[in-house]
Amino acid sequence: MSVFPIRLFLVWFAGTCLCAAEDELPLPRWTEEELRAFRDAGGHPHIEPLLPEVPAYLGRADGLLHAGPRLDDLPTELSGEISARLRVEDLRRFLPDGPVKPGGAEHAVPTAFATLEELGPEFLLAACEASRTEYLIDPDVLVPEMAHLQILRLLEFHARDARIRLHILVIPRHAKLPAEPNVEKIASGSLARDESCLLVYPLGEPWRARLFLSRSVFDQTSTRFLTETAGACLGRSLESSDPFDQLHGYGVELSTRLFWLQKALGKKNSSAGRPQTLAEFSSAAGTSTVASPDDNVRSGLWQFAIWILPGVLAILLFGWKSRHWQGWKHRQACRRMWLLPDIEPKARLGGEFTGGGGFEI
Repeated sequence: MSVFPIRLFLVWFAGTCLCAAEDELPLPRWTEEELRAFRDAGGHPHIEPLLPEVPAYLGRADGLLHAGPRLDDLPTELSGEISARLRVEDLRRFLPDGPVKPGGAEHAVPTAFATLEELGPEFLLAACEASRTEYLIDPDVLVPEMAHLQILRLLEFHARDARIRLHILVIPRHAKLPAEPNVEKIASGSLARDESCLLVYPLGEPWRARLFLSRSVFDQTSTRFLTETAGACLGRSLESSDPFDQLHGYGVELSTRLFWLQKALGKKNSSAGRPQTLAEFSSAAGTSTVASPDDNVRSGLWQFAIWILPGVLAILLFGWKSRHWQGWKHRQACRRMWLLPDIEPKARLGGEFTGGGGFEI
């Protein structure tokens, strides 16, 4: 058998495979210059053609909910149930090295206490109508879907194993509770029947969060533990700049502290099922409100009185004691009497009275 046909077949097969490999299109790859230009430009040259700004075609960001023809005919009362929690800014996270805007950057400056608005009756009514098992109460749908599910899983896990139920009420950052809030009616009144803890959380401002605890649990807990709990929750939330991560961190720390508190509590009394009030303890940690300028001045004067006045009093006391000691020493010196010994002189020149100058040889 001749070897030439076999060689010819191998050459033809290799050429066919090479041509087939050349026909395949290579995957797109970014060069170092393109990546550097993309980072320097902030991603705008590549993002703007794909993701136009929201105000360019919608007056409000909420208009995305009614952008399709099927959503225009829905009743307004159902929009809160089917409203999408995804935002246009979230799509930027899928771009390579795309700029990610921090969610809490615009909330870096605390809201002035004088500009806070009380929650309306519609908001409070929606919070009161929430079911007993609705642990994350968000009437204005402020928390995105992914963060909402993550926090909800945490609260449901806490409710399965904890004695003290934890409910979180999310309010806008510019809002506050009324002067006399009736928080016992929230979650269909379950807070008054069960041993519960309510966290009223202004989104983006964890230092204004308010904590309410059932009176039966509050009376068995030391003030020091409650103060440390509020401070630890605030410190955990401030580890992140994203408002939703802050809320999640606050909830994780509070859930952990409630488990610790559960071990220190005694057995449930017979009146546990009776209606009871909720006591607030976040004010002990100084996290309930943002201090006004007058409060800052009074706080500064109080700190001055605490740290400076004791030192001044100590200096004055030392000076008075020193002056008193010197006076006592002077008086002791004046009272001292020096007695010199009386030495009998020895007679000289042979006589007792030798005024004449007599002498002997």
